[in-house]
Amino acid sequence: MTMAPRELDVVEVTTDQPSGLVEGARGAVVAVRTRECTVEFVDADGFTVGLFEIPTSDLEVVVPYVSHAMTAREE
Repeated sequence: MTMAPRELDVVEVTTDQPSGLVEGARGAVVAVRTRECTVEFVDADGFTVGLFEIPTSDLEVVVPYVSHAMTAREE
């Protein structure tokens, strides 16, 4: 079961978009509506490349990897 996108989720585009976005592009959800989300895409320096309206059916929420590593305590 896929998670429905929520504001501030990182999402990945699952199909090429008419706007020119390609499958695999990742961005952050800034607004959620019934059938689409506004997603912000940024460059490597953190500057906004664009805001795009993308159908929720073409987005997948990226679940961040959480490490549960333990560290040893020195005595």
